[in-house]
Amino acid sequence: MKTNLKTGGILSLLVIKLSIIVVILLIAGFINLRLDLSKGRVYSISKSSKEAVHGLKDRMVIKIYASEELPPNFLAVRRYLNDLLAEYKNYGGSKFSYEFVKTASSDELNSIASQHGFMGFNTQSMENDRITFKNTVFSLTMEYNGKQEILDLPPGIESRLEYSLTNRVRRLAGQKLPELIVFRDSTYASYPTDMLERSLDENYFLGSTDLFTPVRKSPTLLFTGVIDSMATEQLYNLDQYLMNGGKVVFLQDRISLSETAPYNIESNIFELLESYGIVLGRDMILDLQSAKQPGTLGQPGSAVPFIPIVRGSTKNVITKNMKDIMILFGSEIGIMDSTSLSYEPILSTSANSALIPGPAFDVDPQMLKMPDPAFYAHPPVTIGALIKGKLRSHFADDPLYSARPGFKAATDNAELVIYGDRELIMDSKEAEFNNRNFIVLNAIDYLQDNLAMIGIRSRSIQESYLDIYDFMYRKNLMWGKPEQTEKRIKTAVKVVSIAVPPLLLIAFGLILIKLNKNKTRGIV
Repeated sequence: MKTNLKTGGILSLLVIKLSIIVVILLIAGFINLRLDLSKGRVYSISKSSKEAVHGLKDRMVIKIYASEELPPNFLAVRRYLNDLLAEYKNYGGSKFSYEFVKTASSDELNSIASQHGFMGFNTQSMENDRITFKNTVFSLTMEYNGKQEILDLPPGIESRLEYSLTNRVRRLAGQKLPELIVFRDSTYASYPTDMLERSLDENYFLGSTDLFTPVRKSPTLLFTGVIDSMATEQLYNLDQYLMNGGKVVFLQDRISLSETAPYNIESNIFELLESYGIVLGRDMILDLQSAKQPGTLGQPGSAVPFIPIVRGSTKNVITKNMKDIMILFGSEIGIMDSTSLSYEPILSTSANSALIPGPAFDVDPQMLKMPDPAFYAHPPVTIGALIKGKLRSHFADDPLYSARPGFKAATDNAELVIYGDRELIMDSKEAEFNNRNFIVLNAIDYLQDNLAMIGIRSRSIQESYLDIYDFMYRKNLMWGKPEQTEKRIKTAVKVVSIAVPPLLLIAFGLILIKLNKNKTRGIV
């Protein structure tokens, strides 16, 4: 009898536990709950993305078109895309939907791709022990109120996928964008700037100024640089924009390139900045971490040290996670000792830097062919800075201008970002540097307190800890000869990876043998 009661109690307890589990599972079925513990929460959409889809007035439909058998390097993109779209759907509700379109044949898919203007990707695979080449389609369309956008999905797009999707959602839905005024000098049109212009148009409600008239009320101005002196009236209007609380992103270097050689730019823009306590260096900056010129006859290309490839500071949100930023004839940014301005470097060269004094710029061709590591011993050079604090007007002591109605002689809360490279406006010929103007957009958003957009623009899947270049750069270590250093480090990692596991097993086995012997002797 007691046994039956005991058994009945156990069964009752088991039924109760199972009932609780079932109830929890039923409740969970009605709750869309995801826990993202990844670095930087890369699998969760940002506040800007949530607001963009939540604010949709009509239904947005996303259709994904993919080849039946995607190559392995596309599968990570597909998984990440599916996770992101599920998040968008969660916040967009009935106003947001997506589907993976199935086509009857590859010919039909290729016809659709041609109709929409998808890029298509040439891929190779092994079939029957032979390498075969084929065209792979992996793209999507976004449809809203009769308007359409497309987005191609190449391998490696994960880090900028949410940024691309959210920009298209906002543009299609006609959502209000932050305002930005842009100053372009007379030479701007001679540069290839399609990528920057497209990015500005996607992210901001744009206005223009030539600075010959006062800048209309706007929180932020992008100053794209000059190579000559400006009219005094232009300087005055720029100065008063700052004095009245306007924030500026400056793209300005002090070196340009003629048909024969580099030379120092002489412009009164530097006098304006120096009156504030901000100095741009005249020296040419070199760095062993630099672009490479193409090789010949199968030989690797040689470095071009005056075109540094830099990474952003990990301490500031503007340039955090930014890499592959190509700088062309950049200038050092500094402040005078006499100023009380707050100065924070946000973009610097590596620990293998060098400076060549101007204006002669005596560059030894041998230096480019076979760089001597001993020459590149200069500490990192600041080529981007966030500057805040009190500014006194450049025209405060000029009675002709200070007597003007509404003139403001100083400001206590100036805030500006300066990059010592005007060429950041230019399109890159190499795809790996296509996103270098992100640091310009991030600076604008920082000054506008729009940190959410910076988050998704700068978001990246975590770098591998075996990325030697990333490790050396983050630790600010000297390279010596980069290729040899990388080879030595990789060899050391390989040896440790092979040797350590069996050594640990042997040590563990010896410990067990010793414990067993101790037990046999009665010690344990």
